[in-house]
Order: sequence, then C-alpha cells, then structure tokens
Amino acid sequence: MKRCVLTGGSRAGKSTVLNELERRGFVTVPEAAQIMIQESIDKYGAHPDDINEVEFLKTILLKRLELEEAAKGDTVFIDRGIFDGIAYARFFKAKVPEEFELFTDSKRYHKVFLLEMLPTYEQTEVRRESPEMRETMHSLIKEAYAMVGYKLIFVPVLSVEERANFIIQRID
Repeated sequence: MKRCVLTGGSRAGKSTVLNELERRGFVTVPEAAQIMIQESIDKYGAHPDDINEVEFLKTILLKRLELEEAAKGDTVFIDRGIFDGIAYARFFKAKVPEEFELFTDSKRYHKVFLLEMLPTYEQTEVRRESPEMRETMHSLIKEAYAMVGYKLIFVPVLSVEERANFIIQRID
C-alpha cells in the first residue's frame, strides 16, 4: 500500500483536494484533528486546545493511526500525517509526546505532498488559527517532515482539478 500524505498550513485546500481524489476513486483518510475538534465542541462545548494541547496531540495521533490502519487500497491519500503533530507541539512550545518518536525511523508514507497555502483564509469554529499562526504552522510542518527524512513534494496553488492531477502524476 502506498500511503500519501497531503499536508500544509490550515486552509491550504487539503480536504478539498482529498475530496477530489476520492471522487476519482482513490481511498482517502480524513483529518483526524478536525474530527476530534468537532467531537469535542459537540460533546463539551469547548475546543480541545482550550483544555490541554499535549494530551490532545496524543489523542489525535491515536485517532490518525486508527483511521490510517482502517484504510485499504493500493494508494491511500491522507489528510495530514503523523508528523504534523510534531509541528503543532513545537508551535505550542510543548514537549513532543514520546509516542511520536516511535515513528521517526519508519518510512510510513510513500510520498508527502505539501500544499502551498491558498491566498484566501477565513477562520471557523474548528479552524481558529490566525493568518500568522497559519504561516508559522506551514513552516513548522515543512521542518517536521524534513527532520524525519521525508522529501516534500510542493503542490502549487492551482485549481482543485489541477492540484489533483499534479499529485496523481507524482505518485510513483
């Protein structure tokens, strides 16, 4: 199985491109953090970042692993990978949870696609990052994947269809 990560700063178009890839018949994995954030808001009326960032990162890691392991297909596209969590820990100036280090020597992902950020951005209840945080996270994500040995494939700002084509052409 080829696991391919779509990553980048918040609102870079990852989920939109992922939906296009799914429409074309590929297996996809949604973003674990977005699922967990929405569940927390629905259940507790609070964003989990307001509670404990480090514990939330661990919870996201477990959810991400669960979602990735459940996905079956020759090529699977994943909305954010494990190492996005390292970037978020660094942003929050928190110790990277030990659980992340279990994966730093593995080549879990076949390819990692970093989507360049879209010029427009609006905050939502789930995605509260400021434009500045969004840019900082984009840089930290680049650093996190490079730090564990992945060569990033930069996906330029194009139409959704063109971005999907760009990614598909670079799977092998």
